[in-house]
Amino acid sequence: MNKHMFITIIITIIIGIMCMVYGLSLLMATSAFSNTYGFGFVIIIIAAMAGVIYAIIHNMKERLREIKEEEKDDLSKY
Repeated sequence: MNKHMFITIIITIIIGIMCMVYGLSLLMATSAFSNTYGFGFVIIIIAAMAGVIYAIIHNMKERLREIKEEEKDDLSKY
């Protein structure tokens, strides 16, 4: 595994953890208002966080594919 692949995986893990902490803090904050907003708001938060995590993992897979195939990314042009 080369340096760029390792860095990509570490950044993905860090961003994923940050998103999970943010999502869990939203869920804890809504627990005080669960009588007012109900179960639907919790489902919306969980669905949004699952979508964000999916997007992060998909982006990591694409980046790793680019690194393996040694494609030049846009930033390497500058």
